[in-house]
Amino acid sequence: GPADLVLSLLARILDHAVMCALVIGASGFVSVTGRVLLVIVLGTFYAALMLPYRMGLGTYLHSPSIILSRVNAVLCGLLFCLIGIQLALVLLQKLEAPSRVNDPGPVLAFAILAVPFVHGIARAVFGLPGGFLALLFLVGTLYQFAPRSSRKKQLKLEAAAPLLRVT
Repeated sequence: GPADLVLSLLARILDHAVMCALVIGASGFVSVTGRVLLVIVLGTFYAALMLPYRMGLGTYLHSPSIILSRVNAVLCGLLFCLIGIQLALVLLQKLEAPSRVNDPGPVLAFAILAVPFVHGIARAVFGLPGGFLALLFLVGTLYQFAPRSSRKKQLKLEAAAPLLRVT
């Protein structure tokens, strides 16, 4: 029915957002082969993590398990969007301060090693609720990787910049 059509459309929009974030994150790498390989590997991991949640789409629309399955699918999409954004932030940090060493290694290690392992174990042992808790934990952990500057530094930069530039 129409609800399935809307949910399918929202799932495609989520997939598109994830792939855009992954491509933007991979664009920070110099090697074109590395970029393509990174998008393929992370895209495959995303598809593999989404598979159990997408397989349940044919069940009854309002059952609690299908609602949790859809919430898990959104969290999984958010997780991979954050992975792509974190990789892009490393590139932006390099452009902002070339002397600063910013390594995408921790984000990549987290995405390739921790995400499938933690989510897979939690999902296998505890089912949908375990997958939900694991995804919440992974999103929160990945959020901690974000480079942050102090609030005082941000306020000084905003105060120093003129509102209008006259040339």
